Amino acid sequence: MKNGTKIGIALLIVGGVLFSLFARNFSAFSTGDGRSLRWARYDVTIDNVDTSANRYDVTESYVLDIETGPYSFGFAEIPLNRTENIDNVTVSDAGAALTPGCIDVAGYYCVTNDGKWLSIKYFFRSQAQSGQTRTIDIRYTVYGGLRSYEDGDQLYWVAIPGDREFPIDEALVTVNMPAGTPIDKTASYPDTWKENVQGSTITWQSPGVMEKGDELEVRVQYPHNPQMQKPDWQGGYDRERFYVENIQPIVSLILVILGALIGIGTVALVLVRFMTRGRDPQALLAPEYLTELPDEELPGVVGLLLDEKFDMRDMMATLVDLARRGFLVIEQKDKEGVFGMFGSTEFVFHNTKNFAAPLTNYERELMSGIFGYNFAKDEVELSDLKEKFYKKIPGIKKAMYQELIERGYFEKSPDSTRQRWYTMGVIGLVLGFLGIWFSDGLSFISPLIMAPAVGVVIGSAAAFLFADVMPAKTQKGSQAATNWRAFRKYLDDIEKHSDMQQVSSKFDQFIPYAVMFGIEQEIIKRFANVLTTMPTWYYPTSVGGPWGRGYRHNPTPMTGMGKAAPMSGMDNMGGGFGGLNDMSQSMSQGLNSMSSGLTRMLNDASRTMTSAPKSSGSGGFSGGGGRGGGGGGSRGFG
Repeated sequence: MKNGTKIGIALLIVGGVLFSLFARNFSAFSTGDGRSLRWARYDVTIDNVDTSANRYDVTESYVLDIETGPYSFGFAEIPLNRTENIDNVTVSDAGAALTPGCIDVAGYYCVTNDGKWLSIKYFFRSQAQSGQTRTIDIRYTVYGGLRSYEDGDQLYWVAIPGDREFPIDEALVTVNMPAGTPIDKTASYPDTWKENVQGSTITWQSPGVMEKGDELEVRVQYPHNPQMQKPDWQGGYDRERFYVENIQPIVSLILVILGALIGIGTVALVLVRFMTRGRDPQALLAPEYLTELPDEELPGVVGLLLDEKFDMRDMMATLVDLARRGFLVIEQKDKEGVFGMFGSTEFVFHNTKNFAAPLTNYERELMSGIFGYNFAKDEVELSDLKEKFYKKIPGIKKAMYQELIERGYFEKSPDSTRQRWYTMGVIGLVLGFLGIWFSDGLSFISPLIMAPAVGVVIGSAAAFLFADVMPAKTQKGSQAATNWRAFRKYLDDIEKHSDMQQVSSKFDQFIPYAVMFGIEQEIIKRFANVLTTMPTWYYPTSVGGPWGRGYRHNPTPMTGMGKAAPMSGMDNMGGGFGGLNDMSQSMSQGLNSMSSGLTRMLNDASRTMTSAPKSSGSGGFSGGGGRGGGGGGSRGFG
């Protein structure tokens, strides 16, 4: 896997974690249709507090600046989980009372109660247009919202909810307790609001603009009234608060430690595995360059040894090597188009029927993929392999990896080692992301409930990202890879290290390895001026000259089993020469054709052989702990 791909996957993993952590808590605040408004004022007054009957009234007063209209209605959603009921709802627009009724008509409002939420939807008396200001008052009575404790009762209310569509410029929250009621303690969440206590009245003034998502909870404690009954919901709430304040911190700490152990521990295990068993042994000898082939290893095996990954270049190098060794001939032909236009180049593979020489298992798979079972076909056009040969690739790939093991370069297949780590990483990532996502439903246990899942994601990401470097060569494999890299360095600067005239005879020997290294065009160009013979295994019929009459199978074995043959020896394969000038010209044409044609053949073959058919598809309060008042919900307009 390329470094760019790894970085992309790493960014994707980080993005996935961030998305899983934050997306589930994200809500869109804008209407999405270009309209906008803001609360110039959002004032809340709590009065008529009856500490015996456990009842009080709430008035929400809005001054709305319509920036871009129009707007026809507004709504309020109030949770009932910390009240016994909310009733007596009234709504007014600019001081004029709206009419109760669940019809979508201007001047009406509708109240629904499903036991969990109180929903209020009200329609302005007329559409609120851009540039207008509207004043809305919503009034309702809360039953069972006060909390009873022996050390002091409490009024606790989310006066301004965070789930709002638009910002608030100024806000004032006022709590009017019954005259003469002593105020024991007060608090606001957040505590940045300016608080003022005068007698039995407490006010909180906003410190600035409230952005979307900002909310305010207020809390007032006063002497216990034994006549007030404790609301039914309070027992469960108090138990919840006890858990949150006394047990949850311990649970959260355990979860964080567990997540850290999983994440850091897994990363450490991955690193230890890489350091102890994933690194290649150091080669005993490290030559700067080698002017000869390090050994007689096959180019396909060398390519797989070097990058540890099967690719089409390994297979194409094998194809060229089979041709060089006399098992097939590659012919380049031109196909005429209509009226001499739209012609194309076709490559034909000719079977030389060389059954005496041995082949490796993967070479046999390749040959049978081209010439059929038992290599029965005499010739095959490359285009005939389209959407057919691809079925052979898995077998060739498996056999090539097995060859690495049998030759002692690896103890285990690098592909199976890599895939095992990839699989562990992917499974862990999927489980981790699922754990993060579904942990939202278990957040009552701890807000850090997702910590172990995050640890799984981190550890799995490490396993995934290190998968490529986990395969380790043997000492023999490491030394061989070092030697072949030294040979590659020689090929890159062959004109610097050698007299091209003296090494011209090695062109045919070097070219399959050049294909494997991806430098075949450069090697052909560097040998072009010194070659006196042409490889017999590449037949550029489209060039004409001695190749013009096409390839004809020679029943006698090819000279030197595919070694380069003298140009004069081409007579018996399709044509003759008129002299040295013609010979030189034909050589130049043949090499030029080979340079461009071989590259084209390799590209076309890679595409054709991999093509497959398309498929169809504040503390100290008497009780109640920290934050957690009633009220709140959401407010919006449409």
